[in-house]
Order: sequence, then C-alpha cells, then structure tokens
Amino acid sequence: SKSDARHLVSNSKDQTIKLWDVRKFSPPEGLEASRRAVANQNWDYRWQPVPKRVRTSSARLAGDTSLMTYRGHGVLHTLVRCRFSPVHTTGQRYIYSGCSTGSVVVYDVLTGKIVEKLKGHKACVRDVSWHPYEPKIMSTGWDGVLGLWEWRRRTRDLADDSDSDDMWEDEEEEGRRRRKKSPRRDGKRHAFSSLRSSLMGEVV
Repeated sequence: SKSDARHLVSNSKDQTIKLWDVRKFSPPEGLEASRRAVANQNWDYRWQPVPKRVRTSSARLAGDTSLMTYRGHGVLHTLVRCRFSPVHTTGQRYIYSGCSTGSVVVYDVLTGKIVEKLKGHKACVRDVSWHPYEPKIMSTGWDGVLGLWEWRRRTRDLADDSDSDDMWEDEEEEGRRRRKKSPRRDGKRHAFSSLRSSLMGEVV
C-alpha cells in the first residue's frame, strides 16, 4: 500500500507488478478473464521455469483496471515482495521488488522503467525493505544472506564521471567491506535516478 488509502501494488507469478487504484473496481468481464487465465495455467512457479508464452506476453487481460504494469523481475520458487519506496526520502517515486535471479529491482513508478538492479545475492531475493529515513535497503534471499545496501559518499573522483560522488555498496558484518566496481553500460556507471549513484559491493 502507498498509505494514501488509494494505491497499492501486487506481485504475481505472471512475472509482473501491477499498480492499482482501489477506487476503481474491476468489471465482471475482468473477473471472468482472471478466472480463466488462472484455470488455464499448467505450470508451477515453485519448481518449474517460466513458460515462454508467459515470459514474452505483454497483452492485458480484458477488464484489466490496473494503472501500470512493471516487467523485468522474476517471481519463482516462492512469494516475492514488492513495495513503494519511502515517502520522506523519495516521495514514493519508485517501486522496488525482490527477484528470483538474486537481484533487488527498482522501477520508476511513472515510466515503468527499471532504474536500478542491485546484484549480489546468489539465489532468489524474497523480501526487501527500504529504510524510511536513511539511504539503506535490506534484502533477504534464499542463499541465507541478509544484504544491507547503503548509499555512501565517495572519497575520490571518478576519471569518467568526476561529478558522481555517491554509490550503493553492500556492507558486511563487523564493519568489514569487500568492494568491486559496478558493471558499466556504454562506458558509464549505472545511475540511480537523478542521484547518479554507482552500485558496488557483494552481499555478506
């Protein structure tokens, strides 16, 4: 829930997140289309791979009243949580989710585009939590790891991006950190929205 008594997000094994306005109810044809879609499923997300027809489909069901659909993460093996980012630090501009590939996926609410993937877990990330006031994200996965992703200031300039002095890093217990440079895309470090962060670190 967005805590505004209007909007909520749902995560589904059809590999999508949907944004809903609870004031807008689904018509009877929407309910019937959903029932048929569920009845026609012949795979089990707990142990089978996603069928190609599900993975590549972008069609909306008849009567779908959702406001937005977000694609790019995976829901396999278990339930995967998705949430709105904090109101105080981000204005709830993002929706973030765990992922069956071991990532934390962050979407822009308005565009539906993926703005960041925090990679480090070696198995499905089931739950995620963004601190309401501090720049930290906790993630928990089936690899038995609790990941703490923290926004930190850089102490040195980057040769290719000298005005970028923020990054996400993953902390280890007892203050020990292992760091590695984030993947590059077109010669630049991944940016986290307008804050221009770089992803660094491995999970504990």
